[in-house]
Amino acid sequence: LQLMQSELTAQVGALREDKASLESETTLLRERNASLEAELSVAQQAHTQLQYERRKESLLLKMPRLSTEVPQPRRVKFGSGGAASTIELLQALESEMHSFG
Repeated sequence: LQLMQSELTAQVGALREDKASLESETTLLRERNASLEAELSVAQQAHTQLQYERRKESLLLKMPRLSTEVPQPRRVKFGSGGAASTIELLQALESEMHSFG
């Protein structure tokens, strides 16, 4: 009986050591995973930016007039103190739409 108890105690000790080792390994793997996720995020952002630049260049080759600078929208002051009526806003909007059309 004492022999079985000492064997079981040894097994429990070994299992506790294994548990500690596995917990340590798990922590390291989680840290590595977080690091890889951060790298992946940076790579995905760079890839997305590269795709955007390629599409932009492709469009500029197909449609050279897009490369000309678009005029900035005009700032319009409405009414007294900046309060605009609905009619003034609609007229300004219509004017802006026609200037780009």
